[in-house]
Amino acid sequence: MLNVPASIAKFASGIVPWVWLGLVACIFFAAATWKRDTCFRDGAVYFTDGDCYARMNRVRELDRAGWKPVLYHAWENHPSGVWTHTTMPMDAGIFLLARFFRGPEALSFAGAWVSPILGLFLIGLLGAWLIRGRQPGWYVALLLAAVSPVWAHGFAVGRPDHQSLLLLMAGAAGIAQVEALRRRSACWHGMAGLLWALACWVSLFEPLILCAATGVFLLMRALGSRMAGDWKNAGVEALVFGTVFAMWFFVDGRWPAAFPDGFDLWARTIGELQPAGMAGLTAWAGWFALFVPAGAWWSVRRGGGVVPAYLALMATGLGMAAFLQARWGYFFVLAVVMATPFAGVLFRNRLVALVVVVAGFWPIAAEWERMLYPPVEAQRGRAENVAEAREVRQAALELAKRPAGAVAAPWWVCPAITWWSGFPCTAGTSHQSLPGTRATMAFFLEDDRMGEREFLESRGARYVLACDPARVVGNAEEILGVQATRDALAWRLFKDGSGLSPIAVGEWVRTFEVPGGSAQPSSGM
Repeated sequence: MLNVPASIAKFASGIVPWVWLGLVACIFFAAATWKRDTCFRDGAVYFTDGDCYARMNRVRELDRAGWKPVLYHAWENHPSGVWTHTTMPMDAGIFLLARFFRGPEALSFAGAWVSPILGLFLIGLLGAWLIRGRQPGWYVALLLAAVSPVWAHGFAVGRPDHQSLLLLMAGAAGIAQVEALRRRSACWHGMAGLLWALACWVSLFEPLILCAATGVFLLMRALGSRMAGDWKNAGVEALVFGTVFAMWFFVDGRWPAAFPDGFDLWARTIGELQPAGMAGLTAWAGWFALFVPAGAWWSVRRGGGVVPAYLALMATGLGMAAFLQARWGYFFVLAVVMATPFAGVLFRNRLVALVVVVAGFWPIAAEWERMLYPPVEAQRGRAENVAEAREVRQAALELAKRPAGAVAAPWWVCPAITWWSGFPCTAGTSHQSLPGTRATMAFFLEDDRMGEREFLESRGARYVLACDPARVVGNAEEILGVQATRDALAWRLFKDGSGLSPIAVGEWVRTFEVPGGSAQPSSGM
């Protein structure tokens, strides 16, 4: 048997975990950028969806507003616009990142790369924490974070969505919370309170619910232990959280507005608001979705302490939330990753650990196979989406050469139209713009010329952009709860233009000018 000097063995044992972290970071980066060919093409940057274009419109407006919070969106729901509760941190981060790029596309490249960069920060943070703890299964936890399909989407290139910053802040806050519970340290509790408050600054929804759940856990712990130190630590965390939260609300905060009429029908068309089900949970976290919470609860039963109890509760609760609404899937995977090293029963025996790892990653591998090698129908759908995005950009650039005016278009392409042309639209992707969205989709279902004219005049629309009529009609029927006729405007625009003057005619997108429409001031974009 080869005798290895103790110094070399010690060096190897110290460097191998960091080599593994570097390898995992590379795997994560490859996963987050696997669709980069749909992001960078035609010498331009195409973002993932309408919400991402809306974010970039805000970033551009933030620069022009002199770093003041952008409270009002004039570019959607024209002519009324919307008052939004979106906050500054993600906008400011993209704007600052743009300083590292050069050229006219600096802002676009910053928007494209911000989420993968934030994801790498989270992988590094989790890796440093897990390596330092050296709990059994830490290497599996890191690999799960790197290959989870839902994280690949959340941190995807070309997706400047606040979910990526939320995940980073939630991960940092979760680590601080675990360390605070483990050490019974007022300093760590204060750090956790600060990070939770900053996460709430990014979005006053998921982080606030996670904070509330954490607060209940801390209260129950203090009541159970009856130790003065636990009450003091919980008080420190609450004080720091309340102070920073009040500061956020004073600088940049608004209470969310009430949901407008028709929100329930519109929400049915939004993928992240639909139930993920067990199939979704296992596709995102593999069978670790079941193994890890069960293992963490087993550790609690065997006297594992307060940390496994906290992580087991969070993983179980977030799993139930994601089962009912897919938007919680990002945070469920985070909880599973953090709880994996504390489910030690899964990794004590090498044979059991091997079975757990192979079985655990199997559904994730199957999901990646489906994503990388989709069925013919899915491939055709992706190609059509790419073609539509290209034609929307070309049409918007053509509009930018013409007199400024509002555009009536399907709601999911409205932010992209504004991004490329600078013109406001009658609809938008936010729920605050639902009045304009519903009115615009009703316009595309109109079978009466008088109704069409009334909409265009009331909304001050100078241009009309029409997309694939089958998709437009189907979506309009869903969000309005009505049945379209075969004489709906969406069909007629592709058939004969319905009396409008054509500007650009493509296979998937067609643009028209309203005869006699008067030029209007643009949204300032």
